[in-house]
Amino acid sequence: MQALPDKRELPSLLTGISKAGSDAGLKFYLFQPAKEVNKEFFNEIPISIKVEGRYHQITDFLFQITKLSRIVNINNVNVKSKKGGKILGMSCRAVTYMFVEKTKTKNKQKRKKK
Repeated sequence: MQALPDKRELPSLLTGISKAGSDAGLKFYLFQPAKEVNKEFFNEIPISIKVEGRYHQITDFLFQITKLSRIVNINNVNVKSKKGGKILGMSCRAVTYMFVEKTKTKNKQKRKKK
């Protein structure tokens, strides 16, 4: 339960991901949370990310993500060489999760039926 934030804790988690990239020295081109995907007892929150930096900066960013107290999965990673091979461009999708109480889900379903 500690690894799944609720709505109140979500902005701090998004700030943590952004700060990890900034601390690693990456240049952000895109940091865009997308629409939540509802699951049984949690929601997935995908975040599209595009950054530019050196290899070690990108790996440092990914390492810092693993140190966050919340669950964050990185997928759809695409890395391309830029500017003579010294700089890399990375696009990826970070997926974090948010706990949803079943009572809230049931109440929403009841309202939809009415």
